[in-house]
Amino acid sequence: MSSGSRETRVKRDLTTGQYSKGTSGNPAGRPAGSRNKSTLLSEEMLEGQAAAIVQKAIDLALKGDTTALRLCLERISSPRKERLIELPLPVITEPSVPTCLRHLPCS
Repeated sequence: MSSGSRETRVKRDLTTGQYSKGTSGNPAGRPAGSRNKSTLLSEEMLEGQAAAIVQKAIDLALKGDTTALRLCLERISSPRKERLIELPLPVITEPSVPTCLRHLPCS
């Protein structure tokens, strides 16, 4: 038996197969700043052509292509998330328990 499997056995609960709190099956983890292979490949494919592709999307949007228009608008202005909405809610005067929860035992 190698020392690596013995170390893993100490960190892992043999009955459940789960690692103890604070430990992982891959302690080194993914290196910081590493990127997916698909991202690297797509960036390599688009290198030098990004400006032309953006211009083509703008041209299609100006000609009336709604999909290209939506794509351009989504990139120009991001959706507003900080906007508050007001909902007309009734005033709660006393706590009430829904009927479905009344039959459950309290703990």
